[in-house]
Amino acid sequence: DNFCGALAPTLRVGDIVTSPRIFTATHLISTPQEKQRLAALHDADAVDMESAAIAAVCEERGVAFQAVRAVSDTVDTA
Repeated sequence: DNFCGALAPTLRVGDIVTSPRIFTATHLISTPQEKQRLAALHDADAVDMESAAIAAVCEERGVAFQAVRAVSDTVDTA
């Protein structure tokens, strides 16, 4: 899966986001209110559920990593 949810109001479906502007959540972020809270708390533009784990393995093995995600839903989408 190469998708993320928008946390920034300027992002639209299909826009591309790269790390480090992606926050990785441990659960599905399903409300606009939660998206807005995460954006403010983590200064992130988007949210996914995979990038941090993959980045950690890459760092452990000395492999360069950059997440590239396409926005699947906007900040105001539940």
